[in-house]
Amino acid sequence: MDLNSWALKWINPMWNEGFTAGCGTNPLIFCPSQWHKRKEAVVYFLRMMYRRDYQPPEPKHYFSDVDYSDWSGKWIDAAQDAGIVEACGTSPLRFCPEETLKREVAAYMMYYAKNLGPPSFDFSLSLNPSSGSITQGSETSTTVTATLVSGTTQQVSLSCSGLPSGASHSFNPSSISPTASSVLTISTSSSTPEGTYSITVTGTGGVKTRTATYTLTITDGGLPSEIVANSGSPADIQAAIDMVNAGDTIRIPAGRFAFDGRIELSKEGITVTGTGTNETTLYRSAEGTNSGFFKISGNKITIKNIRFLGISDPDSNSADRGIYIGNEIDFRITGCYFEHFGHSGINVYGKDARGVIDHCKFVDIWKPAIRNLGYGVAVERDNYWEENVQLGGPDAVFIEDCEFIRFRHAVAANAGAHYVFRYNSVWNDKDDNYYRGSQAVDAHGQGYGSTVGTRAVEVYNNILETTVDGDSNAALIRGGDGVIFNNTIKGYNYAVTLTTEGDSKYQIHDLWIWNNEGAKSGEVSNAHPDQLEEERDYYLRQKPGYTPYTYPHPLTLNGLSPSFDFSISLSPSSASISQGSSVSTTVTAILVSETTQPVSLTCSDLPSGASYSFDQPSVNPTASSTLAILTSSSTPAGTYSITVTGTGGGKTRTATKEAVVYFLRMMYGRDYQPPEPKHYFSDVDYNDWSGKYRSMPPRMRGSSRRVGRVHCASARRTHSQDLSQSI
Repeated sequence: MDLNSWALKWINPMWNEGFTAGCGTNPLIFCPSQWHKRKEAVVYFLRMMYRRDYQPPEPKHYFSDVDYSDWSGKWIDAAQDAGIVEACGTSPLRFCPEETLKREVAAYMMYYAKNLGPPSFDFSLSLNPSSGSITQGSETSTTVTATLVSGTTQQVSLSCSGLPSGASHSFNPSSISPTASSVLTISTSSSTPEGTYSITVTGTGGVKTRTATYTLTITDGGLPSEIVANSGSPADIQAAIDMVNAGDTIRIPAGRFAFDGRIELSKEGITVTGTGTNETTLYRSAEGTNSGFFKISGNKITIKNIRFLGISDPDSNSADRGIYIGNEIDFRITGCYFEHFGHSGINVYGKDARGVIDHCKFVDIWKPAIRNLGYGVAVERDNYWEENVQLGGPDAVFIEDCEFIRFRHAVAANAGAHYVFRYNSVWNDKDDNYYRGSQAVDAHGQGYGSTVGTRAVEVYNNILETTVDGDSNAALIRGGDGVIFNNTIKGYNYAVTLTTEGDSKYQIHDLWIWNNEGAKSGEVSNAHPDQLEEERDYYLRQKPGYTPYTYPHPLTLNGLSPSFDFSISLSPSSASISQGSSVSTTVTAILVSETTQPVSLTCSDLPSGASYSFDQPSVNPTASSTLAILTSSSTPAGTYSITVTGTGGGKTRTATKEAVVYFLRMMYGRDYQPPEPKHYFSDVDYNDWSGKYRSMPPRMRGSSRRVGRVHCASARRTHSQDLSQSI
């Protein structure tokens, strides 16, 4: 060793304290210009930090070029956790374990590792998304992630500043232990000023303060408008979409519509709704359209109350989809029906996609001619592998309160997917030689064209039932982490079967299974005990510290949850009769959303001496009843606004309408024509034909009954129709 070397003062203390033995004895030499491999050097660094008897935990598989069957794998990952080494490349993350370090540089680094001890706690903050645009009086949310940078995790408290006047915020939860996430919700009032604001999100913990900036744009909060498409054809729906702004609604009318194209939904916050799955049907009439009816490519988009039908021909080999969702945040598919799709009812693919599929029904999602595919919901993540996945958080695809009847898999996953499957009803009676044995819940490892496997699944509180003797597994898990618990199993041999697929990195490593009851042969079957070990890769007990995410999902609590609703219409909505005679009209209760319920019909505001009857006093929408109104010879002449009321499922809907034409003709004869108008009323459009009818003689105006004005806009739905009777 050169006594004049700068490194001598670093090397001697390391030798004196027993942390290096040099490279030779007799004489004692250090070999300062020789090299350490990087994988060898991390051992010395870690022992300087944690003392000479330190042993690292099991590896976390951070690096793509590290052989984790080698002794060095767990040392390298521990050094990464400690923050004392840097990667040699990214995308994918690489360590270069066989590359070398000079021994004199290694001694210098070991000395400081010894004296510094374990690295201090530090973290970073990130937001996803980092910006948003909302209208006055509405709210938006973003996921705040605190990522552990170094040291042992500590609690981080979250706060928010820079909000405009009239705005407020909340965190769920308000403090986290990195690496972990919280949802920040920002709410505005109708008085919050328009403009763009830089909002600072602050995390404080372990004497560290870190910040991230969210850019919020607030626009005019006028009432969202609703545009009714002329029909359910792709052209008419697209025309309606072109007319709306962010946050508006497109309503597809009742009817059955051929739909052989695809529409892309990109305007943030819009809703596309039918009038109910028994009323609005979109169907494929031709083979070859394998993309979805709708592709969601904008954030916060909702699709609801529509029946989607694929090709029903049993010989069809069309791998079609109902809805395709890309890299979008806070989507919602609710109250929809899917049948006869070769690929899937709903296919989610994007890296950052998150949202909820709720109260939907999937039937016969399987085509014998394909002999593969056939998923109620297929979840993928564009081959993105999340190193530190968070269970129980908001960043996943949620499938809840849905019904699945006959399928190959009710839910399937690959390519880095993370899904939550909960409170669903799954039932299968499909029995053929190929189909038999398919699992309801599926998670792939690496394979089938994906470079990574499923990342995580959370499966709980479902009813999974089959009547097919050959169906062995309610759930088949081939890769990823997660929890599977509290499921009721009927007819399957096993609740969960574990197997392997592809690269070991993407196999099962942290899966927790408990309290799944009812399987014929047992809760768990391990198909590869030589590769998957209990208490190392999977655990048959409750996961410590796990808390399920909020149920129902917060996106279902924003006023959009599907519930029974209906409207009332009358045909005809006005009539003219003489005293002592009768008139009838057809009352139709139209189903607007969810499953039909009985609606009771009544009639009010009849003149004296008049009575009514319904041939069906109670109907199940969509259905009709005939209302008959009978007068007596003593019923006074006049114009009456009669209200027809329907009550059912906690909803009350009415139909009324003002009319004066028949009353005037009763007084002056059926060929009566009025003079030019006198412009008596402030709210009458005297360019309209009705204006001159409203300019009645003074004695007539004094004796008439005024009826409340009803405003009907073609772009908005109203439950008010009208029946007027002139006697």
